Amino acid sequence: MSQATHEFNSIFNAQNNTVQQESTTSAADSIHTLQEQAGSFIAALDWALWGGLLAFFVVLYILFRIVSANKYAVAYTLRKMRYALPFFSPLGKYAKDLSARKEGKAELPYGLWMLFSDFATFYRTFDKNEKDYDNWRAYLRKAGELGRKPMPWYIGIMILTLVLFEAILVAYILQSYVMPGGSKADYDFWAVVVGLIIAVVMMVLTHKTGGEMYYNTMVDKLRGIAKPEEVLERNTKVDWENNKDDDASPALQMFNRTHPNINERGVPQKKHLVTILTISLIVGMSIAAYVVRATTFLDELESKEDTSLVEMFNRSGGSEPGKGAMSFDQLIQENRDDAVQSGKQTRETAMDIMKEKNLILANETTFMVLSGMFFAIQFLSILFGRTYGFAGAESERVYHALRGFDNREKFAHYMEMKKRTIFSGVRDLQKQWYKKASRVAFGEEEQLLEASKHMSFLDYIQHEKEAS
Repeated sequence: MSQATHEFNSIFNAQNNTVQQESTTSAADSIHTLQEQAGSFIAALDWALWGGLLAFFVVLYILFRIVSANKYAVAYTLRKMRYALPFFSPLGKYAKDLSARKEGKAELPYGLWMLFSDFATFYRTFDKNEKDYDNWRAYLRKAGELGRKPMPWYIGIMILTLVLFEAILVAYILQSYVMPGGSKADYDFWAVVVGLIIAVVMMVLTHKTGGEMYYNTMVDKLRGIAKPEEVLERNTKVDWENNKDDDASPALQMFNRTHPNINERGVPQKKHLVTILTISLIVGMSIAAYVVRATTFLDELESKEDTSLVEMFNRSGGSEPGKGAMSFDQLIQENRDDAVQSGKQTRETAMDIMKEKNLILANETTFMVLSGMFFAIQFLSILFGRTYGFAGAESERVYHALRGFDNREKFAHYMEMKKRTIFSGVRDLQKQWYKKASRVAFGEEEQLLEASKHMSFLDYIQHEKEAS
């Protein structure tokens, strides 16, 4: 009976141990599955964050381009919105200031003068006609940049995308090198920060390099059209509003608008400093990125090999009491014999050695490709800087003033329409100002208010022109 009971207990304990092992295995599998799912979720979250960052910068860049292209219209709208605020409108303040101010031959209340001056800048901006159109086109023609364009908005978005891609690339290369000994979160964060800084700096430098290359082509063109006996001396009176003081010489026309440096012989000089600095950084960083990542990869590989040797040593019994110390060759030989006897492969077999060589070759090839991609991104930025932009001091300003107009008639019609819009808005504000000022005017202020009642915003503009 006791023997049967003993056998029953043995069978029960064996089954219980089996169930516990299966439960442990099942729990381990569940934990491993959860870890994989968490890793996939974190990876997806990282990509989502990068995508969100790219979308944020793209939207910000588009808004910047829209505001830059329509800065006067945006400023005028904001000014009108300020006057429309119920409690913060400056009209109430201006209506209380009825002190006399001389404007040409007439006097007008200081508050009305302030109202007019708030909108005079916008009116003067659009106070242009066909002559201004011809004058600005002449500026671009004399600068040698008629038909040249600034960087399009879609190229700007492409550059933003390349900057973020380059930041990811640099972060991947520096991930194991930045903050050694830190956690993976520290690796990721600081690698991205350093990568983004490097990417932005390099993108600015490469774009400046392209601009410098284009500037040097303009200097070559200037040298080609300048006569040997011609003295190039800058005329400071020439700007985008004045194009008539240097009509005699094409070389002098270009010189007065591109402003190149000249040597003691009067020869225009090229610029190379930014180009040399940028190319040195590109080559140096391409090599450094490959070397740094290759070094960290070898360190990781050596660390893994050390761990494998320790495990081999423990399995061989070298750490068990009563056994003598074994040499490295004996340890390798014994593990090889064990592997042959058990039918298992070890890292020292020919297949593992081949896999390790292939892994190293794949790693080297990957980072050579990454360095090549880094170089290609810089080349694209230089190309964009070389293709777009201006060398003339005020060429970009003139281009934006003429942008969108095929002929002088369309230009003049647009300017006239804008002036009417501004005049109409100021006239409405002037009526509101008179209503508010009439409530507080007393004595001489009433007489001044009545005398200036028929003075319009256009009269104020005309008095300003006569005064200047």
